[in-house]
Amino acid sequence: MVNDEAEVRSKAVSCETLFRSLDDASRPRNAGFISLIVANLKQAFENLRMASYDTLYGIATYRWGREAIGGHGGCVTFLLDRNVDPSYHGKQKKYNIVRRLAEAPDAEQTIERRNLDRLRRYVQEGAFYKETEAAVALESAT
Repeated sequence: MVNDEAEVRSKAVSCETLFRSLDDASRPRNAGFISLIVANLKQAFENLRMASYDTLYGIATYRWGREAIGGHGGCVTFLLDRNVDPSYHGKQKKYNIVRRLAEAPDAEQTIERRNLDRLRRYVQEGAFYKETEAAVALESAT
């Protein structure tokens, strides 16, 4: 068991090191690796979007990843926007990321309070929630 824990820690450190390297490498053109992922999520190519969701989900596994996501306002805003990905799989993957962020044991420390409340509401509403619009039909007087 001790060996397994050491291996998990080692892999986590390797992941964080890779993330930091990618973040630094993408800074000249973008605002970091999270910005690059968000840009990919906005593309029309479903394969690219799904891979980007998977990457973001993996990053959200770790505290340093949740801090990076929580500290990137554009990423949180994108995740909370229900109108940006029309696909079933995209909505499900986005929900899984939001849920991972909202239910993390360190969520209070890694995500701004206002955003955390919005993430938790998103989780309560579910992956496929759609706000209903009330429409009033008027009868013409002719």
